[in-house]
Amino acid sequence: MEEERPINIYLSHRVDDRHVYELADKLCHAFEAEGLKTFEQDQDLETEDSLPDHLLKPINEAWVSIFFFCKKDATSRGHLMELKEITWRIHRPRGVILIFYDLDGIQARQVLDEVYDNVASRFNHFTSGTPNDIFEMYCIMIQPRRISRAIKEIVSNVMKALRQLEYVVELVGMQSRVAKVDNLLNLGSDDEIRVVCICGMGGLGKSTIAQVLYRSISRHFDAFCFIENTSQILHDDLPLMDILEQNLEIKDPETWTPNQRRFLIVLDGVDNVENLDSLNLLLTSEWFDRGSRIIITARDEGLLEKCRVEHVYKPEVLSNDEAQKLFCIKAFGRDYPESGYDEMTKRVLGYAHGLPLAIIKLGTFLCQKSVGEWSSALAQLERIPNCQIMEVLKKSYDELDDECKEIFLDITCFFIGKKMDRVKEILDICGFPNAENGMKLLIKKSLVETSSDHIIEMHKMLQEMGRHIVRRGFPYEPKKWRRLWHLDDIDYVMQQNESTAMERFEAISLELEDSRRVTLRIEALSRMKNLRLLIFHNVNFSGTLDSLSNELRYVSWHQYPFTSLPLSFEPEALVELILLDSKIIELWEGKKVLPKLKILKLSGSKNLIKMPNLGGTPNLERLELEGCTELLQLHPSIAKIPKLKFLNLRNCTNLVSIPNMLFGQRCLELLNLAGCSKFASRLRFFPLKSTAEVKLLSIWYHPFLERMLYFFLFDCFAPE
Repeated sequence: MEEERPINIYLSHRVDDRHVYELADKLCHAFEAEGLKTFEQDQDLETEDSLPDHLLKPINEAWVSIFFFCKKDATSRGHLMELKEITWRIHRPRGVILIFYDLDGIQARQVLDEVYDNVASRFNHFTSGTPNDIFEMYCIMIQPRRISRAIKEIVSNVMKALRQLEYVVELVGMQSRVAKVDNLLNLGSDDEIRVVCICGMGGLGKSTIAQVLYRSISRHFDAFCFIENTSQILHDDLPLMDILEQNLEIKDPETWTPNQRRFLIVLDGVDNVENLDSLNLLLTSEWFDRGSRIIITARDEGLLEKCRVEHVYKPEVLSNDEAQKLFCIKAFGRDYPESGYDEMTKRVLGYAHGLPLAIIKLGTFLCQKSVGEWSSALAQLERIPNCQIMEVLKKSYDELDDECKEIFLDITCFFIGKKMDRVKEILDICGFPNAENGMKLLIKKSLVETSSDHIIEMHKMLQEMGRHIVRRGFPYEPKKWRRLWHLDDIDYVMQQNESTAMERFEAISLELEDSRRVTLRIEALSRMKNLRLLIFHNVNFSGTLDSLSNELRYVSWHQYPFTSLPLSFEPEALVELILLDSKIIELWEGKKVLPKLKILKLSGSKNLIKMPNLGGTPNLERLELEGCTELLQLHPSIAKIPKLKFLNLRNCTNLVSIPNMLFGQRCLELLNLAGCSKFASRLRFFPLKSTAEVKLLSIWYHPFLERMLYFFLFDCFAPE
C-alpha cells in the first residue's frame, strides 16, 4: 500500500505587490522541489468580516503557514484573521513564518506588536523545551536585493519547523513516560554512575523517550552523545570507547578539560550481550566520572539480567485517550475525528491497540482518504499488514533460532489467551523439547507477555506480525500456508480439497462459540498427512473421515462427530487424545499401538459402550471417562497399563464392573467411582450404610488403598 502524505504549506500574500508576488512564486517552486505542496492565497481580505469558507480547509491542512507583510499592508487585517483562524480553530502543532519584505526595523516591530496583541497569546516557542508547546513562530526580514538568499533561508526554516512539529506530534502521550525515566535517572545525585534501560517491544516509543530526555538534560553534563543503531555500529568491530569519543559533543569546548568526564550517553537499539559487555568494561574503568548517566534502549530483557542493569523502565501502550489524540492529529490535523469518521477511528484504534508506531503510520496513511477508502484499507490490513510497522516489529523475531520462531508462530496462531503451563506442555508434545526455555526467551524479548494469572498475552500488532509471517507472501491463498486458524480460511481449504496442498498443513485450530454458524466438509482432513496438532471445538462437519494423519502428536476434538476413529489411524507420536462429548460408540476395534500416548479423555461421550484393548498404550497415565453413561465395562487390558495414575469413571451410571487386577496397580493414585451406582451395588467388600456415608471395612486394609492418594465413591446406591 502506498503511503504518501503531502505536507501542505499555506502561503498568504497580497497580489498587488509585484515584487512580493514574484517572491511568492519562487518560493512555491522551491517548496515543490522539496516535495512540499503549497496553497497560495493572494485574495484581498481587508473588506471581509470573516475568512471565506474555501480558505478554511487549506489552513486546516497546512503544517506551516507563511505570511508576507510589505509596506502596502504592514498591518494587514486579513493576515490577522488568518492567524486567528490558525491559533483558535486548529488543534494540532503548527508553524508560522512572518516575512517582512522591504520593511525597516520600526515597521516590523509595529507588525509584531499588533500580531502579539491579537493572537500571540496562543503561541509558544520550542526553545522553551516543554513538550506541550504546539506552536512555533519565525520572523524573517527580507530586503529586495537579497531575494535568492532569502528563499534559501525561508525553505530552511520551513524544513526546520516541519521537523520540530513532527517531533512534537510523536510526543503525544509520551510526557508521563519521559517523567518516569527522568525519575529513574535521579539527576540530583552525583555520587554514582547510573545506567537506566528503556525496555519493551518495538514501536512503543523507546527511542522517542530517549531522544526527549537527551534533548532536555544534555546541557547538565560536560559532554554527551546519542548513538543510534548501537548494535549495528558495534558489529563493525569498532571499540565502544572509540565510537563514543568520535561522537561526543562537548558542552563548552573552550573551557573543557580531559578531567571533566561527567557524561550523558544514550545507546539506542542494543540487541546483544556483547554491546553491554563493552559498556561494563567502560563502567569499571575511569572513563566516566560519578554523576554520569547512561540510557539504553533494548527489546530483550534477558540482556539486562546478564549485565545486572538495575534500573529498568517498561513503557506501556498508549491509553485510549492518548491513542485517539495522536491518531487524529496524524489523520485529521486536529485532536478529534472529523464528522462521519468516529466509528472508523474506533476500528483503527482497536487494530493499533495503543502502539504508537502503528498509530502514527496508520494515521499518516489514512490522512485525506474518504470513509470508503478507510473501510477498504482496514479490510486489506487484516490480510496485508502495514509493511513499515511489520519491519520494525519483525526485528526481534529475526533474532530467534528456528525452534523459537516456530514456537512464536504457534502461539500467535493458536494459544493467545491460554494458560502458560498448558501451552508449554502442548508445545513440548508437538516436538519442541525446549519449549519452556523458548517461551521464557519470547517473554524476555517482549514478544510474549503473561498476565497475573499466567495467561499468555500478546500485543495485537505482534500477533498480526506472526500471522503475516505464516502467510508468507500469499495472504489470500491459505492452501499455501502451514497453519490454519480462521474459520473462513479453513472452510476454503476444505471446500477446495486440493491433494497437492493438503500435505503442506502441519497444524489446525478452530474453536467456535456457536457451532451453528457453518458446517465444514471433512474429506480434506483425510488428505492432510503431516498434521502434528489438531484442535476443533464446537465445529460441525459433514462427510466421511477416511483417515487421520499418523504424524499427529496432539488432538483435542470437542464433539467428535463419528462413531469411531479411522481404521488406519495409528500415530506413533501421539501423546494426548482428547475427544470430549463425542459421538463415539467404540474408540477403535482390536488393538492399536500408541507407544507415546499419555492422556486419553473421552468424558461426556454418552454413546460409548465399551473401551477397546489398550494394551498398545504402555505409557498411558491418565484415562478420563466421566459421564460415559452407556459404558458397561472396561477392557481387562486397562488393569495391565503399567503407568496408569489417574482413572476417572465418575457418573458412568451403567458401569457394572472393572477389572479386579486394577486394584493391584502400583502406580494408580486416583480412582473416581462417584456416581457409579450399578458398579457399587456389586461390591461385596463394601457394606454401604447409606448414600451419604460409605464405611470401608475389610477393604480398608487392602494393600491397594495403602498406595491410593484419592478414592472417590460418592452417591452410590446399594441394597441393605
